Amino acid sequence: MEAERNLQIVPDAFEEVNPKPISKSKEKVLAKKSPAASQDGRQARATRTRLAIIDALLDLIVEGDISPTARQIAVRAGVSERSVFQHFVDLEELHKALAERQLSRILAMSEDISPSLPLAERIDAYVKQRSRILEALTPVRRAALAIEMHSAELRRSRDLFHALSLEEVNKVFANEIKSYKRSDRSIYASAIEVVSSWNAWESLRVQGHSSDSAEAVMKFSLKALLYISSGNESN
Repeated sequence: MEAERNLQIVPDAFEEVNPKPISKSKEKVLAKKSPAASQDGRQARATRTRLAIIDALLDLIVEGDISPTARQIAVRAGVSERSVFQHFVDLEELHKALAERQLSRILAMSEDISPSLPLAERIDAYVKQRSRILEALTPVRRAALAIEMHSAELRRSRDLFHALSLEEVNKVFANEIKSYKRSDRSIYASAIEVVSSWNAWESLRVQGHSSDSAEAVMKFSLKALLYISSGNESN
């Protein structure tokens, strides 16, 4: 609770009590700079600092520290501990920024898979990409589970990831899904999404499956589902 209370404090900006005299040459340079340019520079620095803090937090979580302290985050980000509290008014703002940054990392790992490819090639590409994403997501997802019920932003992020996953399924396997009558298509798409979901992946990893073994299980399950609609036998 102490950490949450501290995050709600925004320290006053530092003000120099006895500033040094500005030389005439420097005064001329400063005079040429517009207030808008100065504001843009400050905003750019603030954005860089904020991003460094979020990346530091994500990296620490990925490395296994699911609840790093402000000091640890500051050291990793190369900023003062004060900056951590200054850039995030409360925990929900921090959670929102964390979720958005994590989503951007995941999207950067994703490549479009053409629905016109043969089914076997689509399954291979989808399973490889999905496994890589789920394994990268695991440390952050495990950390989020501990506090998700108390954070609307983390729940929103979870729901968004699920919606994006279902959208990808409907795009990559559109031909197979369309082979079902309209009333059954959403059920079939959900079945595909479930076997390639993070929950299924986590279940396999907790059972002791390696990432390669979990990938093989996902591929086997998808083939069983997808070759039913295609009328072909899986290899």
